[in-house]
Amino acid sequence: MTDSVRLDDRLTEYWGGITWARPIGDRFGIGISTFVASRNHRGFAQRNFTAVGENDDVAVVLKTNDYKYSHWRIVWKLGAGTRLQGWDLGTTLTLPGVSLGGSGRVAVDDISLGVSETPTVLSLVQQDLEANYESPLSVAAGGSRTFGESRVHLTVEWFAPLDLYNIIEAQPVQVATGDIVVDPSLREQAGGVVNAAVGFEHRFNAEVTGYTSLSTDQSSAVEGSFPNADFTQWNILHLASGATFSTGSTDFTLGLVAAFGTSQVVPQISAQDFNSGYRQLTLILGCSFPFGSL
Repeated sequence: MTDSVRLDDRLTEYWGGITWARPIGDRFGIGISTFVASRNHRGFAQRNFTAVGENDDVAVVLKTNDYKYSHWRIVWKLGAGTRLQGWDLGTTLTLPGVSLGGSGRVAVDDISLGVSETPTVLSLVQQDLEANYESPLSVAAGGSRTFGESRVHLTVEWFAPLDLYNIIEAQPVQVATGDIVVDPSLREQAGGVVNAAVGFEHRFNAEVTGYTSLSTDQSSAVEGSFPNADFTQWNILHLASGATFSTGSTDFTLGLVAAFGTSQVVPQISAQDFNSGYRQLTLILGCSFPFGSL
């Protein structure tokens, strides 16, 4: 008997925009940013199961969920900041994204032979479908304050929930060997979630400043709901540390970011209940130097 699961999830999102801001009085300021966001997402999940029984009976299960889409949207972010009793304070409101359009494709294989009296055979591809990605309302607040040669940074952000919706709405298809109808639409859902971060910097001398931070990236998955756009539900913790070094007019940056988390694989994909792990190390190297007076 062999039973394997393969997951491949690739996501890129780029933002570009402009910001308008102005002061109000001596200690207060407001601003608004307009961003255009481009999102590209490709997901592939497959379970492959084969077994041979005592009478040389063969059972085969092949389940594949493959999708790809691109989407453009506009996002507005409002911000305000002030200085109060030594603290630099700020808050932002990010509005839900406004769709500019998108396209995608879905592909599904659902083949089951020798498992039950009625075999299941389904293989489909639907292309050039409309795609729509929704980003939630979010509210963030943060602050920082200097204590001698050290400075502390704090922030917290709440993301609103999203009801179940179709990223790609596909045409339902009937299984060739039975009366079962399969809807290959790509769906997403998100619960409300809070993420937070704390950072600390210390100036050791005129040439060296050290930094460290801790931040969360909590999953917005809804318990008991498994939309097929989500293969895993990682709750990730990020720990970063580094330093900047100044030599004359040149600054060097060296840092390391460690991220780790765990997740249960969604039951539509997994052959059995098991957890997946997330591990990532990121090395940061930077250098800045002047080109001369303008």
